[in-house]
Amino acid sequence: MPEAAFSINPSPPPELIHPGWLSIDFGTSSSTVALFDPRTISFYNGLSQEQEQFLRRKFLQWLESPIPGGLPNVSHNEWEYFVKQIRKNSELEETSSLRETLQNGSTSQLLEVIRQIEKI
Repeated sequence: MPEAAFSINPSPPPELIHPGWLSIDFGTSSSTVALFDPRTISFYNGLSQEQEQFLRRKFLQWLESPIPGGLPNVSHNEWEYFVKQIRKNSELEETSSLRETLQNGSTSQLLEVIRQIEKI
């Protein structure tokens, strides 16, 4: 019986190439990993309804808190100026108040108010 001549020559496994980046943070008490994959597209659809309602409620409570409850070690005049700057920089209509915007404004108006708070 003739011998079958064949050899097993395994090919190396294909290299897996990741087109994005990976970041590893080895912290003192914990570590974290972040992975960015440009092939994956995630769309931002805004905040969930629950998150938006929570933010609206908390910002209203904070901005309407009694002075000096809003910010420690801030005078009444400084607090009033802070709130006026938020309203002014958010480019709200003259007829709408910051309270109205936080209660009933659009999501984009809410996010703009939050952005202005972070800026000031």
